[in-house]
Amino acid sequence: MRRNTLAVLACLILVGGCTSHDSAARDDRPSGEELARRELAAGRLELRAYGLVDPQEESFAQLLQDRLGVRFTRVAGCAVGGDEAKQIEAYNRVMRTEIERRFGAGSIERLREEAARGPAATRPAT
Repeated sequence: MRRNTLAVLACLILVGGCTSHDSAARDDRPSGEELARRELAAGRLELRAYGLVDPQEESFAQLLQDRLGVRFTRVAGCAVGGDEAKQIEAYNRVMRTEIERRFGAGSIERLREEAARGPAATRPAT
């Protein structure tokens, strides 16, 4: 019984350390779309991420920055509340539309695929 209790406590601690710290929905917080429009008006392009870290994330972030001038920011961990996830997705939807308008349809996905192929694919040919 004691072993089961310890196992349950360990799981709660692990999961608790992984949850979002946005404990309650805040009505005063701007929508994801509004946040993205503010960033665009200030001349900034950014994509936001949450959830488990993708092994190619660092490479993808570097390609976005180097090739398109797009910042990639991890804004939440492996568990987020529904409202927070909706806000991040709405933000990214506005940003993706603008990024693809400027750099062409599929530009983000091409960089994601390049990052997935590994470092050799991102080096210039010699």
